[in-house]
Amino acid sequence: MAKKRYEPKSPISDNFFIPNHSGVRKDSRISNLPHAYGGFQDKSEELTIALQNTWYKLTNAAHDLFSGDESFAIGFEDDEITMEDSGDYFGVVSMTLTGDNAVDYQLRVYNITQSKVMGYKIGVTTKGAGNFSNITLPLYFDSINKGDRLRMEIQNISNAKNPTFKNSVFYISYLHE
Repeated sequence: MAKKRYEPKSPISDNFFIPNHSGVRKDSRISNLPHAYGGFQDKSEELTIALQNTWYKLTNAAHDLFSGDESFAIGFEDDEITMEDSGDYFGVVSMTLTGDNAVDYQLRVYNITQSKVMGYKIGVTTKGAGNFSNITLPLYFDSINKGDRLRMEIQNISNAKNPTFKNSVFYISYLHE
């Protein structure tokens, strides 16, 4: 029997086994789950913060800051992520940035399609130009619909000073319906 490819609502392939079961034994695995891995490396992208306590899309002038190095059923365009299947997803994003000393920033993921924040926001205080600060955000996307578009957003809660982004890496994976 040919192996089935991933289909939404049924992420476990038809090749599985149940230990100590008298039936046919097959390999136990999950195949072709929606996932994405990517980021950016060795950049020096200054994001303009015009107003304090205002969320801004994390992008560059060409809208190609992030790359999707590997993905299945998750698309990338204009520094936005398009979810090609519904369900709940999890992952992590980590970024390195610099900025003026003692300036506080917050990072979040925003669902453009549903007009809502996905999961929690997390903050970091920069330590002066040239000193790297790291921010890591665990990701949990609840109730994603097919076609939802997501973006990373940042705000400065101290003043209107700009951060400069250096590196980032992210991973997102399907969890369940």
